[in-house]
Amino acid sequence: MYTSEVTIMSTTVSFYGNHNFKDFIASYTGPQAQPDPGISYIDSLKVGPNTWLIAYQQHNYGGDALKVGPNSSHSDLHKVSRGSGNWKNQISSFVVYDHQPSFWNSSNQPKLDLQVGTLIFAEDGDFAGDARVYSGNHQQGDLNEVNYTSVRDSESARDMKNNITSLATGQNQWLDVFDDLNFSGNRLKVPPNTAHKDLQDVRRGDNDDWKNQIQSFRCFDATSEPGPWSLDLSQSYFDEQYPNYWEDDKLAGDAIDYQTQDASYRIYQPVLSFPSNGMVAEIEINHIVAASTDDTSNLTLTFNADKQLTQVQQDWQAGSAFEVPPWLIKVVDAAVEMEGVLAMLATAGISEEAAQDFVAIFDAACNTFNKICSVIANISESDGGRFYMIPVSCHTIARACLAVTQGQPQGDSALSVDYNRVTSMLQGSGWQQAPATNGNLNKKTEYHYQGHACRTWYYEVTQMRQGAGMLVSCKVDLEVSSEYDDHLVLMMGFVASDAGPVPMFAQATVQCLANKDAANPNVIGQPVYSTQASPVSDFGQAIADSLSQVYDQDFGSDNANMRSLPALAQFNVNAMIAAVTGN
Repeated sequence: MYTSEVTIMSTTVSFYGNHNFKDFIASYTGPQAQPDPGISYIDSLKVGPNTWLIAYQQHNYGGDALKVGPNSSHSDLHKVSRGSGNWKNQISSFVVYDHQPSFWNSSNQPKLDLQVGTLIFAEDGDFAGDARVYSGNHQQGDLNEVNYTSVRDSESARDMKNNITSLATGQNQWLDVFDDLNFSGNRLKVPPNTAHKDLQDVRRGDNDDWKNQIQSFRCFDATSEPGPWSLDLSQSYFDEQYPNYWEDDKLAGDAIDYQTQDASYRIYQPVLSFPSNGMVAEIEINHIVAASTDDTSNLTLTFNADKQLTQVQQDWQAGSAFEVPPWLIKVVDAAVEMEGVLAMLATAGISEEAAQDFVAIFDAACNTFNKICSVIANISESDGGRFYMIPVSCHTIARACLAVTQGQPQGDSALSVDYNRVTSMLQGSGWQQAPATNGNLNKKTEYHYQGHACRTWYYEVTQMRQGAGMLVSCKVDLEVSSEYDDHLVLMMGFVASDAGPVPMFAQATVQCLANKDAANPNVIGQPVYSTQASPVSDFGQAIADSLSQVYDQDFGSDNANMRSLPALAQFNVNAMIAAVTGN
């Protein structure tokens, strides 16, 4: 900080143009580095208490160095030796410390030594050119609003946006820099005691570097890694949660595609931003529709500094004709609403943090499933891919959460599915690969139920952290004719316990196409939760009851297939429970 008054403060240095402290030039208050302060012809100086000054003969801390300790002064720099000369009119750059640097008593040439909790940005490489020092906690969402402080003439001062070539952090200083405004875009994490002398050597994204690319930053003064600084989402871990995924060759790595339940989906790379010491992940999901406009949903997930999901925002657009405004889901207070589940997880050896994550993810998934069902209830389509996009959204929420906490292991108690038990319970034909597909998620088992030809698709599964639980979903087709099917979409959540997996919730929705003139052809079942206060002993029956409204609708004269759908849902829920729990 540059001041115009001659006042000796705690950490300060004052320069004068003549001996005996005459012709005051400037005072600088607080710890700082000035590679080119723009002052010259210095003949005397004073430093205050708690001040350690190193003055350099050349700009950017080069040449000979003069050390001046606390409460000291030089009334005539002409009498202060400098190599073969003296220090009169020889000071061109300097560093001010508010503590004694570790090298102070060394006979070697002093080096730039950042004090605890500080960092420096510099315009040029090797900390040359204009510079600015920050201390403590700080956030700056737009460096266009900040000028370098090493230039005394405010009219010639330059802003720092896209104008940083080197940077360094001192002890206890954790730095985040971003190549876009408001803590978004590509991110570079810089731990304490790190120096990047030339940001051109630091990789940014796939093929770029960080030289003159910083537009916003935040820093944290902490003795251990602070929560906001450690927040991140592992793109590779996120991608790997989608079985048999491949990179979308049209989007240059910005999205992956995968097939499940005889439909194709595109998952875009999460776009991260870091407001208010938290993190926001924006994820676009497409249901790929051949020769037509894709269905699109945009998820916005908000995490706090403890890596916990706090809210989900989502919108939905079916093709080009039907658009639903965004809605917001607040995640439950797990300690209040899910005490029984948390206690159950504790008996299974699941950590409190993983249990809290589990409850938040399952709550978000349940609410997401139910909300999407209600907003797209009257939309029709042919293959069920649009409706199965509901579980795809739920799995994506869970997988994003896992990618945030991926540094913490899954553990050895991960739940599993016995797929042979599924076909046995359904009396199916075994698992058969659908034509022109690959991967298990495009396998199906075919069977007859109440005289109707049916097929159940291979379960899609997301395991929770430390094996705390498992999200399971599938699509069931009831064949109506060679042209179209009715579709049943199921999703269940299972929780770990010391006695083995226990069903926690189930949800189902029915998409009926047999009578296209029906006023409300799709049936939305109410979610079924099992809680400590209201345990559910028969999930299959509860799901059938939640779909029983189908009996109250007039689907025309030929509606026997639709009237069998609640029982078909019960049949499949029971098979799913048996395949996971063994009961």
